[in-house]
Amino acid sequence: MKMNSMMANKLVKQLKERQSILKEQERDLSSYIVTDGEEPIVPDYNYEEVRDTIRDIENKIRTIKHAVNVANVLNTITYEDTTLTVDVALIKMAQLSERKQRIESLASAQAKRRIGTTYGGATEYKYANYDPAIAKIDYEKINNELTQLQLALDKYNLTYEFEVEI
Repeated sequence: MKMNSMMANKLVKQLKERQSILKEQERDLSSYIVTDGEEPIVPDYNYEEVRDTIRDIENKIRTIKHAVNVANVLNTITYEDTTLTVDVALIKMAQLSERKQRIESLASAQAKRRIGTTYGGATEYKYANYDPAIAKIDYEKINNELTQLQLALDKYNLTYEFEVEI
């Protein structure tokens, strides 16, 4: 079966949802309670069938995820004159996102900000121990690179097809 990464991820999500439903049904149907003198109402449950179905779903998920991983290791994307394998691009995207989040408050800080007044009447100020303008430039660069990387990954995920035997 030919699919792209986006289709593969959607299929994995559907399989996990189906697996979750089966597990919930198993919790509900795998036992029953009967009061003395009461005729039991035995739920329709087949342990072996549920076990085998869940194993089959697990195998399909492994197969699909492996195919995605292999495709990510073997294929490259290009953005801003940079070429990376898809797996490295995904790692870089996570790192850039973390860096962007860390620098965001530094980029928006004021060089000098009044904090308040002490009990003695003195005014307190908080000073940035760096140049917020440089942090803002870095933030914009990171945001730009992250956007370009995301667009390149989106294009790859939508267009590159690989074979999955499920």
